[in-house]
Amino acid sequence: MSASVPSSSTTRRRRRRRRNEFRFQLIRCSDPNRSVSRILDLKNQRITNASLFQLQDVLDGTVLTALLDVFQHFVNEGIKWQSLEIQETEKIMFDVSPLHELLRLANESSLFQSIHLALRSRYNSSLQPDANDGAFLQSIEQNSRLAQLSIDLDGRQSAEDVQSLITLLTVSKTLKRLTLKWHGLQVGAFSEGFAHNSDLTSLCLSCPAESFVPSSSIHDMMTELSLYPTMRLEKLNLSSKGDDELSSALELLLLSQQGLKMLTVSCGGSSALGGFSMAGLAPARLSSNPFDSFFRRLADLTPARMAAMSAAQHQHTVAAHVPVVQDHNAEQQQEQSLDEQLDAHLIENGPLITIGTNMYKASRDQISYVKKALINYPKLRLTRQFPSSMEYDNVLNHCGRYLMNDSNVPLGLWPIALERAACLENHKHLRSTVIYELLHGGVFAGRETYASL
Repeated sequence: MSASVPSSSTTRRRRRRRRNEFRFQLIRCSDPNRSVSRILDLKNQRITNASLFQLQDVLDGTVLTALLDVFQHFVNEGIKWQSLEIQETEKIMFDVSPLHELLRLANESSLFQSIHLALRSRYNSSLQPDANDGAFLQSIEQNSRLAQLSIDLDGRQSAEDVQSLITLLTVSKTLKRLTLKWHGLQVGAFSEGFAHNSDLTSLCLSCPAESFVPSSSIHDMMTELSLYPTMRLEKLNLSSKGDDELSSALELLLLSQQGLKMLTVSCGGSSALGGFSMAGLAPARLSSNPFDSFFRRLADLTPARMAAMSAAQHQHTVAAHVPVVQDHNAEQQQEQSLDEQLDAHLIENGPLITIGTNMYKASRDQISYVKKALINYPKLRLTRQFPSSMEYDNVLNHCGRYLMNDSNVPLGLWPIALERAACLENHKHLRSTVIYELLHGGVFAGRETYASL
């Protein structure tokens, strides 16, 4: 069995390629004249293998004018870049019209393959935004090279930007990764784009839980995305305020998106969902957890249950050839069938599932079945606060316990898993125990060296 890790020659080629990349970074330069001089100097340089173009906390009117000049130079010279990153950590106090024009030029000319835009609005998110705060994404659908788009805005989503994203999702065949972090994010507004997209593989939707404007909850996000089975997502990350009960929406999402390899759901902002109070100080007391039903489902995925499911599946196959005379139990049979489909999917090819919900005040009964869920479904990981009695099983899952039951794991993954265990910072007392467990799994299981440990 060959190791699935880069060879030394491949590593050398990658390092050589990185050394030959042209990068431009302008970060926190307090002198606008110096910033303009550095930007305009790009017109006099011979640029090949253009990689990263990064701007952080340097934008103002004069800098944007210089950038427009240089971007037009890139267009005229046919210079294409891999990535554009624009970040402003302070609230924007200048006219953003030139920034709109800059981004429009970049998109219409397909200058960048990856775009990351993180801007703070001039106004608090609870207030009506200025007309200039939107329209950052105009002409984004014309970027024929765009493979990755990350938008982090604390202003409300404008109608222009929403329509641009819908068009992008509908027509783009190159976009693979999309990240949207928006105050007041309304996932339903993009339904038309999601319904026509089958090329996106990674999606991250985030709305700060402390947002003071109406926005999609975790339940809304999962319910909306479960309506589009034509999407072929492999990685999905959802973060927003939560609801009292989320298990049913989560299960529908898993049934709809069976190609998922990684799913992360993070709740916050309401005491009902096991997050923190609005002040962010004290953990909420819970009588139940929004994922209770889902944790119980995973706790029941025992070997005996799996065998019973296999027998039941055989009976359903036989029954499929028998004419149905009465259908008064059809709805109940359909629900049962969906439950069995989900269980079978989780057992055979379920994704890595990371759930962020506070279980600091979990009852003894909750602790019992969540521990069983962590053991029966080793691809489950918990974040936030949880009782110390869950710590070991959760840490072992984070470090890759699911690899121990898979004999086909590439050898190259084991050093990564062991390194992750060796670098546990918040759980140093578990390092040696976790490494010990990993050395008895997978590729090491049949070796006499470790069999006697």
